[in-house]
Amino acid sequence: MSECNQCQNYRPQVSFVDAYKQYSRTAPRTSIMKTLQDMLKEETKVLESEVELLFELLRLEENFWPEKPRFAPYCTAKDKIFIATKKNHGGRCKDFEPAINREGNRCQNCIFTVQPFSRIGDSPDWSGAAPDSGERLHYMKINQEKEEAQAAAQACEIEQAFFSDGKMPVVEYLSSCGVVLNDNQAMAVPFCNLRGDCDSLNPRISIPPELINIVKTVRKDTFEKESNKNLKIIELIKMISDAGLKNPAVFIENYISWAGEDKDKAAPLGWILQAILPRWSREAQTEIPDNIVKKLDSLKTDKIFCLPVFAGCDIYEWGLLASLGRTGDKGAALCANAIVQQLAEYFITIVSPFEAADFINNAAALIEYPELFPPSVLERVDGFIKRFKAQGKTTRSEGETDLFKYFEKFLGLFYYPVSEWLRDELSNEDAERLMVHCGEDFVESLREQKEEKAETAGETGSELLYFFS
Repeated sequence: MSECNQCQNYRPQVSFVDAYKQYSRTAPRTSIMKTLQDMLKEETKVLESEVELLFELLRLEENFWPEKPRFAPYCTAKDKIFIATKKNHGGRCKDFEPAINREGNRCQNCIFTVQPFSRIGDSPDWSGAAPDSGERLHYMKINQEKEEAQAAAQACEIEQAFFSDGKMPVVEYLSSCGVVLNDNQAMAVPFCNLRGDCDSLNPRISIPPELINIVKTVRKDTFEKESNKNLKIIELIKMISDAGLKNPAVFIENYISWAGEDKDKAAPLGWILQAILPRWSREAQTEIPDNIVKKLDSLKTDKIFCLPVFAGCDIYEWGLLASLGRTGDKGAALCANAIVQQLAEYFITIVSPFEAADFINNAAALIEYPELFPPSVLERVDGFIKRFKAQGKTTRSEGETDLFKYFEKFLGLFYYPVSEWLRDELSNEDAERLMVHCGEDFVESLREQKEEKAETAGETGSELLYFFS
């Protein structure tokens, strides 16, 4: 059963106001906030009209929108403008394609974005006024009035961009696109690209095609994975835990009883014989009687299953770790610490967002499996697991909608300039303060340095992604 919000062809509902808030980092100004409130009301009216049209189209059993909606969701399968709910009625859409980077071509990710030519707070007038003087207070009031006028000018451009979908004859106080023109008019960012599907994107960090293919392969696997395989793995871990370190023979008896005639459950047999039993016997410092080992010969399977790692750790070790958690308060503390450290360290090594999200789902299912870990352990890791599961949802969403955002965060874990330099811009407030004490030339020089650092971070980040691919 397919869901529209997981499909590459789906275009979800968008918001002009939300796009501005996500893009702009400037401090709120009264005139700008009032304009955004007015635009939100106008946006709601447009959306209500589109929803009314949608109901009418569904009543007439139409399959297509007459034209592309501004804010309402739709489907782009076969390069047409389908009504998404109609095309995927009952979740039976034949054009479903797992979403990858569906909205990643955003202006925030593009080096063609041109910063505003004028900013609120630019060029304050101090006229040589001495600090802490009455004359300085006079100029502070003048500069405040100037900033309010600049904010009003920016608010006017925001309103103009709303009614023109970002197409404007002149863009002064908003960012603009450096390569896209429409009827020889400038395109205000991000309003000209609300859906994040611009064809002219030149990303700050380039993702190599090989890495994209890896992500696509893992994404496909998450849809085709056998749903009950993970449960069987966790049941194996539970049997190892119940046996404990000193009783590998108990595990064999329980495993034979559990597997029975089920060939799928008998599939790990080769892995048990080659990997678990020799190691278990050595660490338990005891020999497993041959007559007990020979009982495994009763199991028959034509399948081979070997999974050395589940949820970031060896299955055998997960079982013994759960067993350790039941040895008392000290054992529970050691067990909880090991769980958190193992999951966190393994998570940051995973390149694909879908593999990372799948890993988190497996880890949560393992930790929360009934009667595997005792309450004393679960209480200690409860907060971590809740945050971890939320991170899994965020990671999967980023993989579906914006790979550039995901890999930017991923690289930031290994290379601090990506997290510190790539989007580090001089705010208007800092620029105004520095201009007073250091002058306009210093501020412009500092802005150029930050731009050079951002460029360096982007180039090095791209090289690192090629290495990972």
